[in-house]
Amino acid sequence: MTRGALTTESTPAMSGALCFRCGQWTDTPEEVGYIERMSGPGVVLYGCPGHARGPEQGA
Repeated sequence: MTRGALTTESTPAMSGALCFRCGQWTDTPEEVGYIERMSGPGVVLYGCPGHARGPEQGA
């Protein structure tokens, strides 16, 4: 390991996700769906608060 690798500050990891509808980055993603795949793990779809559906009526 080099001295530079030990002394430089690393940037914090980004948290959030891309909205499935508008493609904008959101810091407050809401899970809106899941796509099952035959080969490999499924994919979780996230939406920004403006595009995520609210609670179901009558639930």
